Amino acid sequence: MACLVISNPVPPSANHSRRRGSCDVIPRALSPRLSQLLDPRNNGSMRETSDKVMRLQSVGNLSCEPEDDPDLYCFIQQASLGLQRYSPELAHEGDGGTYYLHDIVGELLGVFKPSDEDPQSHNNPKKKRRKERSNDRRRSSDYSVHCCSPRSSVSSCSTNGSSTAVRTSIPRGQTAIREVAAYALDRKFAGVPPTKLVRFQGWELSRAQRTGPSKLSKCTKNANNISGCHSPMPPTRWHMHSKEVKTEDDMHEEKVGSLQKYMKNECGSCDRAPQKYSVEDVHRIGILDVRILNTDRHGGNMLVVRKDSPSDDGICYSLVPIDHGYSFPVNLSEANFEWMYWPQARVPFSAHLVRYVEEIDLAEDEKILRKCDIEEDAICVNRITTILLKEGVKCGLNLQEIARLCCRQSDIISPLEEVVSSVVGTDLPSLADEGIWRELVEHISELVRRSASK
Repeated sequence: MACLVISNPVPPSANHSRRRGSCDVIPRALSPRLSQLLDPRNNGSMRETSDKVMRLQSVGNLSCEPEDDPDLYCFIQQASLGLQRYSPELAHEGDGGTYYLHDIVGELLGVFKPSDEDPQSHNNPKKKRRKERSNDRRRSSDYSVHCCSPRSSVSSCSTNGSSTAVRTSIPRGQTAIREVAAYALDRKFAGVPPTKLVRFQGWELSRAQRTGPSKLSKCTKNANNISGCHSPMPPTRWHMHSKEVKTEDDMHEEKVGSLQKYMKNECGSCDRAPQKYSVEDVHRIGILDVRILNTDRHGGNMLVVRKDSPSDDGICYSLVPIDHGYSFPVNLSEANFEWMYWPQARVPFSAHLVRYVEEIDLAEDEKILRKCDIEEDAICVNRITTILLKEGVKCGLNLQEIARLCCRQSDIISPLEEVVSSVVGTDLPSLADEGIWRELVEHISELVRRSASK
């Protein structure tokens, strides 16, 4: 397993010269004094406390090098830098343990979801809160950590198909690796924000209760007030369930989970009419969702981002898909796509999207998913749904017609489930059994042709 320690990012040089894949991890708006304090080549007070605060490590088998993915590299560097001033903030929204991270000036930067605090895990801090506040039943799904600011009210988006429901097809504690796998498989096609598996060391995250960006208690007075002026940080208001002074054991505690870049947005897609979104955006998200068999695609986890200028067709917004922890299921029973009912889903695919689907490499996808530690059964499901997508596009089906083959209607199994069970029974086939897969491809092709002829 690769492990990249980024506890002290090196700032850009004074002349801002760049090499390929480089980025400015320290915002230019900061004072020269603060930049000097954060420079690991100096012995400023901020540097002196860096070994006493939380450390961020990039873990996993996927590369986080600037030459491979400069956006992801810059994001992880900025998150690590921000931890030298701000500790994570527990989001009140959502059903699992979800934490906001800030950059060095206190702006929202990322969303961290620990593996052992997902909505189905016993260590989920929200379960205890819901028991203590049993009279308050108003809850939101994990998407609202993006739709709402940490201090705003819960989003009004519908939670149809949201993560409040238990997913039998998603193993407990495995949502974080699915967030990372969705980004790796998407390759910026549908716009999944940069996401990486990371490890936090030095703080017991599950005990945190935050109401604002919280400056780390170990930071010095000089770090809080640079050059005698007020710090750009918002007011600090925080408390801990445990003692404020940490023991040596506490400093060695760690959390592993997914860290995703926070995307500034106006709302979730459910707060605008579907006609406000482009066919291209809906098709790209739909293609991704069919490939990964998303079981939780609802109007709240497609974020609405205003474009700098309207496109040629007058569309002012773009859609950004987030929250893919309930993707890559180990069976075919729980697919859920809200966009399936939108008018864009009935529009034929454009020529360049047809080419994109035709060029999807199943073997390359499986390599990526194995690097993300996705289970073999989930990889098998991914192969089945990608075959369905490729065959459907080849036969001229639109996105809605393909989606209907994946999704159950009430308690009736989906057409895709029926075809797969007719070939292999209740168990998924082995990925190495070429004979079974040839037969499956033939049956899926026949299913698609029947659907196209209706």
